[in-house]
Amino acid sequence: SSGINAEHGKAVVSTQSTGTIQSDKVLTNEHFLVTSGNQHGFRINKSFVHGPVLILPYTGFLHWKFNNISTASPASVFLLSRLHPKIDTILIGSGDTLDMPSVEFRKACDENNIGLQIETTNQAIATYGLLFDDLRNFAALLIPSSPEQITDSEKVYLQRRKSKEKFKPEIES
Repeated sequence: SSGINAEHGKAVVSTQSTGTIQSDKVLTNEHFLVTSGNQHGFRINKSFVHGPVLILPYTGFLHWKFNNISTASPASVFLLSRLHPKIDTILIGSGDTLDMPSVEFRKACDENNIGLQIETTNQAIATYGLLFDDLRNFAALLIPSSPEQITDSEKVYLQRRKSKEKFKPEIES
């Protein structure tokens, strides 16, 4: 079983794996790193998660049921503000374009002293890695890109796959 407890201002994550304390955080083998994304969802560690997602890097992730950041509810901020240790930033990957959350959502962030960083999803995936490496307490709300957009790593993969198909030797029977 797993759970989260606040103990002397430190995050204590109870899982079946062992953890080490680093910068007032307990890091277990169960931390969640986003390595890529496409129009269908995101690769988190070795799993592919379909659709929009809320990720707490040191805790877990949840499917997030919307396709546009402007429809995000201030109630989401309220829930995130209750986590311990406190989240200092919400990183939003808004898809292909830089869309803004509602005024109410932004106001809820201000009222709860939570920073808000809004980027396109591809940029947010890169920023996620930086925040993760810095051991920051943050949440990421990521919306998949549209089908027309593919990441640089996907382009490289498609080019390699295409070149292998071109140079495939023909076998005569």
